[in-house]
Amino acid sequence: MSSFPKVVARRVLPAAVWTSLRLIRIRASISGYRPRQVHHICGGVPLKLHIADPMAEGWYDHDWPEQPEL
Repeated sequence: MSSFPKVVARRVLPAAVWTSLRLIRIRASISGYRPRQVHHICGGVPLKLHIADPMAEGWYDHDWPEQPEL
């Protein structure tokens, strides 16, 4: 859920300004992130992963249970 100031800013600011601010926030988040190696299990298989940014951390930095289809 978005915070009230964010909702107001989104409605008031021109789209180009909003997009620029969003890109600045994303770049700052990525530039301040320290890449690392992690070890996890995916479907019973051990994996060594390089986590390079916050999005990769959210997607891959956890163990995955074995799927019934496998």
